[in-house]
Amino acid sequence: MVDGAVANTIAHSTMGDLVVGNYDTAGKPRSGDGFIYNTRTKAYTLLDIGELTTAYGIWQNGDSTSTSYTIAGGYKAGNGLNVGFLVNYDSSTGRFSGQHDFSYDHNPGIVTHFEGITGIPGGCTLAATGDSGAAFAAIASDGNGKFGVPQWVAIDYCASICTGNSILDNKLIGIYQPAGGGIQSYLATVSG
Repeated sequence: MVDGAVANTIAHSTMGDLVVGNYDTAGKPRSGDGFIYNTRTKAYTLLDIGELTTAYGIWQNGDSTSTSYTIAGGYKAGNGLNVGFLVNYDSSTGRFSGQHDFSYDHNPGIVTHFEGITGIPGGCTLAATGDSGAAFAAIASDGNGKFGVPQWVAIDYCASICTGNSILDNKLIGIYQPAGGGIQSYLATVSG
């Protein structure tokens, strides 16, 4: 249940019948929580797994009739730093399972946020942004809600700003700030 009027709502990603995003409560800066919106039932489900929860990516596991999804995003963990998370969601039961937190390069001292997700055979790949800039992560999944240890690849454009915003298979897109100024987009293809 939302405590107050909803403000600053942002839908970040959609797949199947679901849309994920985050919102703030009016008059309460940094009060955000994630949400799932079902376009078929027109119902919202709150995704409150911790302070400042954001849901940026969603992937439908299986074919277009599947009710199994994996959601990616970030939140402020117990150590006071943001971590990326993955959680499974079943749209037919409304149940969450297998939530797991991730920090870039397995270092809990680095701010990490997942911005996009795509399914691949045996798991998923993710676009991430954090203290260290943009990163690609490949994470195995056993198909029953358990996630493996990520393989991280830094996306290095030698810039003061570099984000990982979305992904499809092994192709990550984002923006960076070149040394000469301005903002540029990029497409990085990660091999291996």
